[in-house]
Amino acid sequence: MYQLLSIFRPIVCRPARILGMALVLASLAIPVNASQTTEGKRIALVIGNANYKENPLANPVNDAKAMCSTLKGLGFDTACIYDIQDKRKFIESVQSFARKLNPQTISLFYYAGHGMQINGENFLIPTQAELKSPVDVTWEALSVQQIMDYLEVAKSQFSLAILDACRNNPWSRRWRSRGMPMEDGLASPISQPRGSIIMYATRDKEVASDGADGNGLFTKHLLANIRTEGISVEQMIKRVTRGVEEESERITGRAQTPGNYSQFSGEFCFAGCAPDSSRLMEQVAALSRQLEQANRERQKNMVAVKDIAAIEAERDTLLKRIEQVQQQGASSSKDQQRQKQELLELQARIQDSDKKIQENDMLARKIQSQEAEITELNRRIIDLNDSLTSMAKNSKASQPVNAPPPPREFSIAAPL
Repeated sequence: MYQLLSIFRPIVCRPARILGMALVLASLAIPVNASQTTEGKRIALVIGNANYKENPLANPVNDAKAMCSTLKGLGFDTACIYDIQDKRKFIESVQSFARKLNPQTISLFYYAGHGMQINGENFLIPTQAELKSPVDVTWEALSVQQIMDYLEVAKSQFSLAILDACRNNPWSRRWRSRGMPMEDGLASPISQPRGSIIMYATRDKEVASDGADGNGLFTKHLLANIRTEGISVEQMIKRVTRGVEEESERITGRAQTPGNYSQFSGEFCFAGCAPDSSRLMEQVAALSRQLEQANRERQKNMVAVKDIAAIEAERDTLLKRIEQVQQQGASSSKDQQRQKQELLELQARIQDSDKKIQENDMLARKIQSQEAEITELNRRIIDLNDSLTSMAKNSKASQPVNAPPPPREFSIAAPL
């Protein structure tokens, strides 16, 4: 039976108010911090493993290819490797990456694929690994700690390790069924270098979604935020975390919270730390226009939605009438003709009811999609306003004592 989503929360947008705040904040002079350390060469290794002999995955290679293209666009000298079959190739790839690193470089390691923990140590699984028991993992898979050891030796200005490897793996489930104690997901890092951040797709000992639209849920939000101008890596992590939590809760009813472990006290921005405030203001204005349009379309669709219960009740009545007509006897050809005509009319009305129900079903899905779009637009506007607020505060702090007072601060509206 067709069923229309019965409750649509009213989503109110105030783009003019949001844009007004952006204009005030953007009017402040934003100085570039001339004391920032000169950034060294950017080096990245991106690995995606999906074509497993046992238990293949849908999205890791897609994730890795998207990350590879994005990092190249952000100025990283990026090695991109897909479906590493064995531990030897894993080690060779990491060694080649590590040889390029030095105290002047910025380094990034990204991995998407199967991973697991054994006795508190994390391992990344090659696609052709033969894993009959937990003991095999230490011989067949690459220890994450080996990667950390290479980063420790390199002592890069900043190192970021991203592990989208917390997907539910069937080896652990199989071994648990044989009575072997196994933990889900990845363990917290044993150790990590100074000046580094480690990101997991979800918190330690938890399982992350592989995603359903071409990218894993975590990497989807990572890609959406890593190119944003004017935000630090810490701000990016917060945005990724917020996006993953909100979408996972909306889809599954359970929040997936990415894990991150930091030994970094400096400043790093993937797309520059001092953006042109006018450009941010233009982005806010464009998003505000999109938000207004999305709300108008949603309201129009809400008006078009019919009372589904009344339509279905009418359809049931028509079906009963058809049954009654078919059971009636016809004593003459005139009566037969009359019954035939009535049945045709009833069937036409039922087809019309079915069409209305299908249209309502399509409208329900469209409204649901528009609500998701409105939520995302609100989130992006608020993120931009967060950046403008941060820039305004930095500008205020940098003004000399005898400078005229800056415009009063405006609070950013909560997510709509």
